[in-house]
Amino acid sequence: MTGQTLLRLFFLFSFGSTTSLFATIDGAEGAAGKLRLEGRILLESGGSEDVRVSVFCDKVEQDQLSKGSKTFELELALGHTYQLVFTRSGCVTKELVFDTNASADVLKDGVFTFRFQVSLAAAPAVGGFHYSGPVAIIRFNPEEGEFDYDRSYEALEVVKVRPE
Repeated sequence: MTGQTLLRLFFLFSFGSTTSLFATIDGAEGAAGKLRLEGRILLESGGSEDVRVSVFCDKVEQDQLSKGSKTFELELALGHTYQLVFTRSGCVTKELVFDTNASADVLKDGVFTFRFQVSLAAAPAVGGFHYSGPVAIIRFNPEEGEFDYDRSYEALEVVKVRPE
């Protein structure tokens, strides 16, 4: 494998109340550790058919997950910074940052799981809205030996998207 990030998607569908999406993001050569994300999308109203999750690795868009899933799983190679951007028409866009950079021994063979949920609320008015920065940053906490929310980070205000 080259140093480029490779995205492989595996779609797992069930015909019950939960539809799941699974994706694996492999990082640079030699990075054996991984962070497994188990996410759930909560909506104020309506189904999740038009929710889109854009996945960025080191600021380069890898793919968009948009199969109407309420739950999803991602496996992220350690040693990179990822952004997950959650969008839905009529809702405020949210971004989460996953900083998977850690010490060499953690990167070598660490395997971690992080469970979270993202709620998308209706926008305050017509037009596109987003937060002025990520709503949360998740990184490795060496004292706890696991990934956790950065408690010192504060989410920013909701702003209207400016037309280009």
